[in-house]
Amino acid sequence: MNGIAVTLAHLDEVISNLELWARGREVHSVLYHERNSLSGEQRALILAEIAEIRRILEGARRHFNLRARIDEVTGEFRGHCAVLWENLVGLEGKYLKRYGEPPADLVAYIEPISKELIHRVRRIGDIANGDLLAPAAGDPEDRREDPRE
Repeated sequence: MNGIAVTLAHLDEVISNLELWARGREVHSVLYHERNSLSGEQRALILAEIAEIRRILEGARRHFNLRARIDEVTGEFRGHCAVLWENLVGLEGKYLKRYGEPPADLVAYIEPISKELIHRVRRIGDIANGDLLAPAAGDPEDRREDPRE
């Protein structure tokens, strides 16, 4: 029964995210943009399919007496921040060497950016975890140990 519950909850999560695009969501940031080229007809048809899937899920929920899965968004913050931290650490000069010796000016430019981004991403994770006393802008850099060292 657990496999059924997990699969159907995952389906419900995915269609909830797809629904945002079907309703016109587009994200526009600095280096990431979404282009939502769905036509009005496509959106309407997708929303109708999502409604039918939810109708089926509601029937399955009643039939199997399933409970809704509740995902706490703080866990999403922690997970994303942990992955981002690892990727950002990879921008430090000593790790860029895995691609060959990087030019000194590249390291000089990217190293402080990498450290600042790591600090900011860690702060987001700390705030989401309820650690509101995390170092704020201008405070000394967070000096927790890097598990890679």
